[in-house]
Amino acid sequence: MIRFDMEIFTTSMPRWQDALCAEVDPEIFFPIKGSAQSQAFRAKSICRKCPVIDKCLSYAVKHTDLEGIWGATTPREREIIRSRVRRIA
Repeated sequence: MIRFDMEIFTTSMPRWQDALCAEVDPEIFFPIKGSAQSQAFRAKSICRKCPVIDKCLSYAVKHTDLEGIWGATTPREREIIRSRVRRIA
């Protein structure tokens, strides 16, 4: 399960040199129709092993204009996180 820490919201961009996504084809993190579900599953499995997943997810939640898989979430999943955070705040 992904730990979501509200304090990370204020951090700067994750250290991409430490990210596992930097070691694979970036296209996998931007699923396209036809293979989107399997591509997203593969991308999320890479994210879940990544040492910067928490910072990546927080960055993606904070920046609403990002497409693709970030912090093991889709844009829709990040919108759900944002709406839950708004309800709590």
